[in-house]
This record gives sequence, structure tokens and C-alpha cells, in this order.
Amino acid sequence: MADAASDTSMPDLPDTRSHSQGAHIPADATDSPAGLSETHASPSGLSDQGHNDLPNPLVSGGAEAMPDPSIEDLAPYGMATTEEELRASIKKILEDMVGRNKATNPERPHSSSSAGSNINAGGDISTKSDRYVTMRRLPDNVDTALSEFLSHLFGEENLDDTSSEQDEENDLADKTFQDTRSESDTGSTDDRFYTAVNSSIDDLTEHVAVEMETVGSVDTPDADHNCNAPWGNPLRWCQPELERIHQERIAAGRAPDWPFADYLEFEFVKWMVVNDISQTARDKLIKLPIVERCQLSFSSNYALNKILDKLPAAGPRWRRIQRTITGTIKDAKGAKFLTEEIEIWVRDIIEVIRELIGNASYGQKLVFVPQRVEINGDPSNRKIDEMWTADWWMRVQNKLPHGATLVPIILSSDATQLTNFSGGKSAWPVYISIGNIPKAIRAKISTYSTLLLAYLPVPKFDCFPAKERGDQKARLFHESMEVILRPLVQAGRAGVEMNCGDGYVRHCYPILAAYIADNPEQTMIAGCRRNLCHRCTVQRDKRGDLPETPPPPRIPDHTAVALEAHDHGHTSALFDNQGLKPFGKPFWADLPHTNIFSCLTPDILHQLHKGVFKDHLMDWCLKLIKSSNGSTDDVDYRFKAMPLHSALRHFSSGVTKLKQTTANEHREMQKVFIAVMAGLVPEDVLPAILAVIDFIHFARLPVHTPGTLALLDDALNRFHESKNVFIKYDVRTDFDINKVHAMSHYVEAILELGAADAYNTETPERLHIEFAKRAYKATNRKNFFEQMTTYLERRERVTKFDAYLQSIHPEYAAQDSELEKDLNSEPTSALGWRVAKKSPLPLVPVSLLPEAYRINWFGYCFTEFFRSHYGQNIEIGNNDHLEVFPKATQVIEDAFASALIDLIHASTTRPGGSSASKFDTVLIRRGNASNEDQLTKPSYGIKSHYIGRVRLIFKLPPHYGILEPLVLVQLFRITSYSRPNKRVGMFKVLRERYSSADGNRTYQEQIVPLSHIRRTCHLVPEFGDETPIIDSNTSFDSLEEYDSFFLNCYLDLHSFQLLLS
Repeated sequence: MADAASDTSMPDLPDTRSHSQGAHIPADATDSPAGLSETHASPSGLSDQGHNDLPNPLVSGGAEAMPDPSIEDLAPYGMATTEEELRASIKKILEDMVGRNKATNPERPHSSSSAGSNINAGGDISTKSDRYVTMRRLPDNVDTALSEFLSHLFGEENLDDTSSEQDEENDLADKTFQDTRSESDTGSTDDRFYTAVNSSIDDLTEHVAVEMETVGSVDTPDADHNCNAPWGNPLRWCQPELERIHQERIAAGRAPDWPFADYLEFEFVKWMVVNDISQTARDKLIKLPIVERCQLSFSSNYALNKILDKLPAAGPRWRRIQRTITGTIKDAKGAKFLTEEIEIWVRDIIEVIRELIGNASYGQKLVFVPQRVEINGDPSNRKIDEMWTADWWMRVQNKLPHGATLVPIILSSDATQLTNFSGGKSAWPVYISIGNIPKAIRAKISTYSTLLLAYLPVPKFDCFPAKERGDQKARLFHESMEVILRPLVQAGRAGVEMNCGDGYVRHCYPILAAYIADNPEQTMIAGCRRNLCHRCTVQRDKRGDLPETPPPPRIPDHTAVALEAHDHGHTSALFDNQGLKPFGKPFWADLPHTNIFSCLTPDILHQLHKGVFKDHLMDWCLKLIKSSNGSTDDVDYRFKAMPLHSALRHFSSGVTKLKQTTANEHREMQKVFIAVMAGLVPEDVLPAILAVIDFIHFARLPVHTPGTLALLDDALNRFHESKNVFIKYDVRTDFDINKVHAMSHYVEAILELGAADAYNTETPERLHIEFAKRAYKATNRKNFFEQMTTYLERRERVTKFDAYLQSIHPEYAAQDSELEKDLNSEPTSALGWRVAKKSPLPLVPVSLLPEAYRINWFGYCFTEFFRSHYGQNIEIGNNDHLEVFPKATQVIEDAFASALIDLIHASTTRPGGSSASKFDTVLIRRGNASNEDQLTKPSYGIKSHYIGRVRLIFKLPPHYGILEPLVLVQLFRITSYSRPNKRVGMFKVLRERYSSADGNRTYQEQIVPLSHIRRTCHLVPEFGDETPIIDSNTSFDSLEEYDSFFLNCYLDLHSFQLLLS
């Protein structure tokens, strides 16, 4: 959309703010381990997350406020030659503009305009401003703002004389724009590369790959061809979409809530839409007498749907493409060939991209330039997580014109069943997102950062023989995708102007960067047989090898030519040698800057969780155990015997009898799999198991460095070095498996496109629920695709209108955004830890602790706590009562995790046995008790911690003067801090006990502040050669039954990094 302000006769108001020139990657420096604090480079005009830090055109108040785009005619003004004349001239412009606004937009009733405008424009909006008029009155500080602006302007450089008013205003705007963007430009390496800033040896320095020459604001479409324009260069300001909707309503004389009576009525409608209340149920609900009493704007569901269709559009409309496919089988009479009607439902991909990149809800977090993040200023030690930190973006960006903004397209597709048991209805959705959006936002469906692009046809193709149907379906897939992606050809070559969510227009080049799919689709997209690799030309019988020299990669141009030539009757040697299939011209053949083979991303779900682990490694191990023991019951017993933890699924019935398992269950099995197998399989099998588990965990890391990639590669090498043990025990004859071979491409894929967790096929499977299954459920099962697209359009309209109402109704926004809070919780002085304001349990006398909580040395621990922490010799009174808490909670935010909920349980068996006791194990910071800062800040590595099992979370009576919660723990000892046990890759842990004269060995105990606990941990028993026989009807506490354990570093990715760092 063209910038509305650029069509007016009013000059751009100069911006007077000072702008940060650095780019920033969010991280808590205080929460990072040594060597992971972050500082940043200083490219021109770049700010948080790499997007350009430019003045916001819609900040209300002060001299920075931009004109209302609805104003077309402004009073002329004279040439200003002095500071005083310029001040008066600008002030006159503002006064005339406000006066015209008042004349054009009369006052609304006070009840409709009392709340302040909250248009999401990236700036602070006064709560007293009228929501119907963008600028109604001059701000009180206009003189101060003008003075600051003029002082800056005349202090930097005198205005040049010009021959016309238009020349003067353009010079002024361009000069100010350029000055604010080039203050910190001090040099460059090469002609247009990046600079580095290293402030200390422990800095994490971000190098933003952007041309260093600066330019002023430009208003012409070909400005991106300016040889000095930086990558991601903004052309001009644009009006945010929600503001545009608001101004259109003002111009039409409509209330913001129209077509609803008010936002309360809309909230009722939104509840019905979001919760998928059926059409019939809606009609009944609306016609209930108690609802009719509300006098809604609609009296039936039919009328409501008409109203929903009047809401502002939220994305391009759907269109249907119909085709008739003629088969090779004739009808019963032999007169003509059978045909099948198919249809493709599609939206304009360029318009969908506009919707994604223009979304203001995450607009300020969009990234428009590639970045290089170096650790400790070392160019050889970089950080790779998002797509813009990897190699592909930099390489393609260098091929685009100066000033170009690269928009990496991320596609995903996966056929899914719409019916559960009968009916045979299927859909094949195609989803789209863009790499400019951070992956944490893309992972949330509610952000609408991934949109539905198309429904591909799912034909039966009874008009073809059975042996031809697979190839014909693949051919149809390529033909359909070519139609869907055709607009990318021209847009990727010449670029297209787009309004971005941060408030600026950019010249964008949408390029296909990543395609998320499972193995059958990956090979179909690549045009090769399913039993071959879609990335390289490895031979079928060599897939199980790991040669020193990798097989040559597939080359898109060669493959496309061979496929198209075969379609015209010319079969090449490449077609045969590389196992290509007769799918015709591939859809990606003409897409610019696209290597489809590197676009096909790692599939952690199908390749690793379900494939290498569940279908192969676990199956091989179970076969081994069954051949030696006669059954796999011991595996189930060990899974049952695992200590409980809130982050671990407890398989109370074992795992070997499970018929259908999900990726979540596979992940849960992996957490304890090596501990379960140790002692059940031969010792020489453990290295192969450990290598696979390590590989999966390293592949899942959200952030990589050369070190983690080297460890990922090392895990792969260890697997190949030890895998032949399965041949030795007659479990396998070879390893020529696509999913095993795919492991060899993970490192190159991560270097190319960023961390693999951003491209997991679990995301499309979650999207199926929203965009396929729920949509189908809302239809009457006849012509359901047309109804599904209508359903989705209305949901998108409701979502967009909801965002609009939140922007103009602060009271509605506050009500809608209020999160559920635990009213019984309050923050403690501990780092993130929370306990209930008031314990749900009665006060516990000290004398009952041995019986109720199996605590033997509370009095001694109490005295020792006061002595070590406060230098006082105090004893607990026998008549004192403790406030005891059953749990404590924290949210972990540090270098290795974000928003990870951690829960400590310390609860006894409830009366009547309704709930079993649960006491969690924790990592406690190691250090001097007198150094509180050392014991409460984030800590990393096993050497910084020791282990205890929490038996009691409590508060002392007030007269002791300690308000924060304390915990009593039973201690464990790590046998070696130097390295984990080689067999299982985990640290060995033993119980700590007191030895008394009577031979009774009781647990060692200690009291520490809750704030000293780093996080919970998980201990797995060292079973050895024996397996406990677990009855599902009885409780079994492994932490009491065993004395030797392993510290489980595979509990979650935070533990994996924390303990092994």
C-alpha cells in the first residue's frame, strides 16, 4: 500500500530524536554464563533485532507527530530564513492542520471518546487524546520540541538556499533523515560490509551484515537501486493497517465498533467464533429469551454471518481453480478415457506475504538484514539460531540490488485426514511464513505468523492404473504448486514494494528459502525416488555409510532440465543415475535464487524421534533384549521404576505394549532410555545408543555455535563407528535407511538456514487442527472446501477486528490481555521462585517433622544454618510451628531457556492415601554461605552445584527474623565432577549418609534458602543387571530403594546444556 502521507501537499516533518545505531539480540547479560554477554555492532540505521531504528510516523504528541493522512489540502506557507521564522512557519502548519481536522471531524459524544487512543503505532499515545481523530490539538510542549529540533538543525549545518519551497522542504526532510541515521557510522570493511565492535573479551558481538553507506529518505520505487542504499532500506513511512482502518471509518462517518453496537457485543460474537459454536447452536443461542433481551444487532445466525462479512478484510480472498484430468483408462464402453475433476483453492501469495510482513502485532520484531553474531569477538566462533544468522540469507542478499529487503519464504505442506474413522475425506494444506519473523513468534499459532496459502487437490485418480497413480499425483502436485508460486518468479527478480509492520515501506524480494515436509513429500519435491536422498546423489546401497568425502549434492538446474527433457521423451543419463521420477517440469524450476534441495529442511519429528529412535534404535534394542531374556518385561519394569518429575512422563504401564505413540512420547522415552538400557543390552551396544540420544539432543538445540555443531558431528561419527554391533548381534544386515542417512546433512542444514527447531514438521501438524480439522468440522460436509475457506476468512476477520478494537478501546484491551494469575502466589526474594501467599496446609509442629516428613536432624540443621549464614548460635524451640508449603514454582529465564516452568514438590501422602508423597531432587548452588550474590545468580556447569532431595519447604515463625522460604534437603554426592560416566554419558551420584554408633545410617540433611536452588533435577537409578518387579497397584520410590544414581542430563534441553556446559 502506498504511503498515504506521501500523497499530501504537506512536507515531511523532520524528526528530532536521537536514534540508536546498534542492533540488538535480546539476552539477559546477567543471566548468561561467562563469555555469553552481548554487545553489538553499529551499522547504519539498525536497532533491536536488526530492523531499522527509524522515527515512528504516528507518535502522538510533540513535534514528532506526523500529519493526519486524511488531510489533503493544507495552507501554504512562506519561505523561512531564520530560526524564529522557521519555528513560526512550522507552528502555523500544525495549527492549520488541527483546525481542519476539527472542521472535518466534529466532536463525538463524550461516552464514545473518553478513552484514549491506543493505535499501535510504535509510540506512546496520550490517554487523553480523542480516539476518532489522530491529531486534534497541539501538544503542550510544541515550543520545546521545535526549539530542540531547530537547535539540532542549525547546530549541524546551515540550510542551503533553494529556488523553491518544495526544494527546501525536501532538502530539510532528507538532511534530517540522513543525519539521524549516520551519527555513529565511523567506517567500513570492504565497500558495503559490516563492522565489528568488541568492548570486552566476554562480549557477544553482533555483526550486522549491511552496507555502511547511508542515504536519506526516498520516495521513489527505484530508490533501492541507489548504490549507497543499505540492505533492508526503508523507502518511506507507511500508515499502519489498524490506523488505516480507523481513518477509513472516520471518513465514512462510522463508529469504531460498527457493525456491532459496541465492543461488548463483539466480544460475545468473538466467543462464539473462537470456540467453534456450530451454526445451529449459534442460532438457538441468539434466539434464547435471555439473549434477545440484550437487543443484539442480529436476530439470527444468518444475520450474524452477514455482519461478519462486513468486517474489514484480513488477507486476500480465496479463489478456486478447477481442472479436468484425463486418465489412461477407458470407460466400460471403451469409447472415451475416464476423467476426474479436481480443484485447487488458493490465495495470491504476494498478498499473503504482505499480510505477514505488515502485521503490526509483531512488526517491531521483524528483521530485515542478515546478522553475524560472534562470541567474545572471535570471527571463527559464531552464534547460529535464527535464519538471519545463517549463511543462506547472507549469500542471497549479496545477489540482490543495493537497498533490497530479502523476504525468505518458508513453505510447509502435509496431507491430513479430515475424518477420524470413516468418510475418507482428506485435505492437503500449504502453509506459508517468512524468515523475517523470529522463530519463537512463528511457533505460536495464535500470532497468525503462519498463514494458510492453499489447499492442494487430493485426487483418487481412478482414471489411471494403480501403478501410475503415484507418479500422476506427484505430477499434479508440481503443476499445482507452480500455479500457486508463479507470482514469486517476477517478484523475486524485480522486487515489490511492501508495507512492513514496523511502519515503513521497503522494496522486498520474496525468495523461497525453506520447505518443511516429511520424507515422502521431500523426495516428491526433489523429483527422486523415495529410497534416495533428496539433498545429495548418494547411491541407494551407500546410504548407511559415512564417507570422508560426502557424495556430490543435487544441482537444481541439472535436475530440472533432466525432468523436463524426460517429459518430452528424452531420457538422460542423469535422470537414470540420480533416480529421478517422471513428474514433469518441477514447480521450482523458474524460482529465482532457489536451490530446492537445500530448501528442504531437517525433519526432527519423522527423521529422528519417530524414525531413527522409535522405528530403528528402540526396535533394535528390544529385539536384542527379547533374544537374550525371552521377553521385554524388564524394559517396562524399569520405565515404571523411574522417579517422578513434573517434566517427565511416567509410563506406569511400560512402553513395549503401546500401539500408537506420538512425538511427545518418543521424546519422553529418550529422556531415560540410556538408563533403562544399561544392564539390559550388551555393554558394546551402549555407545551406539548414547550416540543417537546425544545426536537428537544436539540437533534440537535452539542455538548453535561451532562447538555444538562439532559435538553434533561427533555424535554422528560415534554412531557410525559403533553401529555395526547391531549387525554383530544379527539385528541388522545393513543401515541403508533414508532417515539414518539424513543425519549426515544436519550440520550443513543448520549452517545454511539456522537451528533445526525452527523447521520441525510438528508445526504443520498443529496447524492442521486450526486450518483443516476445525474448519471441516464447521461445514455440512458438502462442497466442504468452499465452506472451509469461508469459515477461515470469517475467523481472520474477527481476529483482525479484535486487534483493531483493542487499539482504540484501552478498557477492552486491558480486559482481553489480562492473563490468568495465581491469586495465591507471591514472589519471594528467591530468583524467580514463588510459594503460596498462605499455605493450604495447617501449621506443623517441629516435633512432628520426623513422623510426617521423615526428617531426622531438623534441630541440628537449624542451628548449623544460623551459624553458617548469620554467625549466630540459635536453637529451634520444640513448641515452634512452621508454615509448610507443598510446592514452589519458578519460571527460568537465562542463557539456555526461556519461560521454562520449574516446579518443586515436597508433599506427604494425604490422609486416606488419595495422593502419594512426592519429594523432588534439586540442584543447589555451591559457594560461600556469606556471599549471597554468588548463591542467587545464574550458575552453569556441574561443578557449580550439588544435589539434594527436598523434604520440606517452610517459613520460620516471624520472631526469628527470616521472611524468605527455606528448604530442608537430604544430600547426595557426585562421585566425579571432571567428566560424566562414559557408559551412559551422565554423572554418577551416591546417597550421603551419617554413620551412627548403633550402625544406623541415616540421610545427611541441610537447610538452605529457597533462593539458593538453581532448578529441579532428575536422578535415575543405576539398575545394573537387576530389575525391580513393579506392581502397578503399589507405590515404588526408587530414590529410597537405591543408593546409586545417575544425574539425568536428558531431562530437558535446559538440563542438557546446563550440566554439560
